[in-house]
Amino acid sequence: KDAVTSIDFDPSGRTVATGSTDGSARLWAALPEGTLIRVDERKPAVPVRAVWAGKRLVSVAGHEARLRTRSGHLLRSLNLPAPITAVVTRSSRVAFLDQRGNVATGWNGRGVPTAGRATALAFAGDGTLLVGSRDGSVRGYARSGTIAQVGGPVLGLSTGGGRFLVRLRDSLRVYTDAGTLVSTIHAAAQHAVLSPGGLGVATTKGTVAEL
Repeated sequence: KDAVTSIDFDPSGRTVATGSTDGSARLWAALPEGTLIRVDERKPAVPVRAVWAGKRLVSVAGHEARLRTRSGHLLRSLNLPAPITAVVTRSSRVAFLDQRGNVATGWNGRGVPTAGRATALAFAGDGTLLVGSRDGSVRGYARSGTIAQVGGPVLGLSTGGGRFLVRLRDSLRVYTDAGTLVSTIHAAAQHAVLSPGGLGVATTKGTVAEL
């Protein structure tokens, strides 16, 4: 009934999850085409983002995240101190970031200690949770020390092919998972993602998308 705010395929590629400004999360049969199933709804209506965590659906709206089955059964929920700005998943693992820079690594609300206020999250290929911060650091949860110091507030993170991409205000930097700088792209972008193989970058800014 309103704008779609997120879209995500399940691991099999047969089901699509969407979140919407109408306050709902819905499942769509991708192959073959089939019936739309509403699995979550927020009242009053607020924008919802929906992503897969393994075979379960995570829906996020405001301060609250919910874990649901494909049939819509509520399994877990989590409320963070501030509105949730990012959610990342790897298989059944999930991590959340809120507006205040708090990071929760699961449904018990357990946090990740960060030296600077957290601003971005991503899971690396080996399962390490990468945390980018306002102080320009990228750290790995359960690793000791800083993986990379990128020279400015981290606006976004993306991973692929044993590498991770850091989005800064005026540039993009690609590092190996060990923290060695591979490439710097001097371009401002609103969104940036690393290709699954780690050899390409897709960006958007306004009405322009580039590779």
